[in-house]
Parts: sequence; structure tokens; C-alpha cells
Amino acid sequence: MMTYGLQFLGAFVATVGFAIFFNAPRKILPWVGLVGAIGWILSVLLIQNDTGSAWAYMIASMAVAFIAEVLAVRTKNPSTLFSIPGIYPLVPGYGLYQTMYYFTIHDVSLAAQTLLQTLGNAGAIALGIIVITSLSSIRKKWINNKQTDKKQKEKELEDSYSIFE
Repeated sequence: MMTYGLQFLGAFVATVGFAIFFNAPRKILPWVGLVGAIGWILSVLLIQNDTGSAWAYMIASMAVAFIAEVLAVRTKNPSTLFSIPGIYPLVPGYGLYQTMYYFTIHDVSLAAQTLLQTLGNAGAIALGIIVITSLSSIRKKWINNKQTDKKQKEKELEDSYSIFE
């Protein structure tokens, strides 16, 4: 079994490569790699601690999405520049490969079982990202509304003083 450091490095390089393929800005590539590597290591640790694979992938994708949202604010870039490459190491490509392999050797039962597990993992990844992205969007709208309300109250206060002039 590979050490965590080697897995971290592999996920980092794969994520950066995927980001380069999609023309992410050079200055954020180290951050993008870090997002993917953290997501991968988190999923590995959760799976090794007997968390179900779907739960592990959902929690890891939530971590990826959360870090992406934070880095988006810090670097003034869209969060998708971090989250899309960041989930790359989590994509269950091996599960799809196994499914096709089982179909080719005519083991339909094992193929169906592997397919359902793979689809569950993919759905968990999507759900994790949707939850965090939605919460972030709600938070941004709440902050914008709060700022708008404050500006409106200040304007109303100014208008009320202008009555006495």
C-alpha cells in the first residue's frame, strides 16, 4: 500500500494536470493541487476507518467544495476553478472500469453490484458539492441582503434629517 505522502503527491499532480488541461491560471495551480490532494487523502482515511465509500466520497467532496469556496474568496477567482479539478481524484473511474470488466467476462451480477456502488459514489460526490455550494450561495445572499438593508436604513435616516432642513 502506498504511503499517504505518495498518495498526496499523486493526487496533487493529477489535480494540477487536470487544471492545466482546462487552462486554469498558473498562479492558482498550487492551491488547486492542494484542494484535490486534501480531498483524496480525506476519502482514503475515511474509507480505511470503515466509513462507507459513499459517505467517504460525500464528506471528501464537501471538504473540496468548502475549501474551493474559501479559496475563491481569498484569490478572487470563481470557486469552480478549484472545485472541478479538486474532485478529479475522487471520480470513481476504477469502479466504472471494473463494471465493464465484469460485463465482458459475463459476470452480470457482480457487474450490476459494482455499477450500483460506483453510481452511488458518483452521486455522493455530486451531493457533497451541491450541499456546500448551496450553503455558500445562501450565505452570500444573506450577507448581500444585510448590507442592502443597512444602506437602505442609512438612506432613510438621511432622508428623515433632510425634513428638518
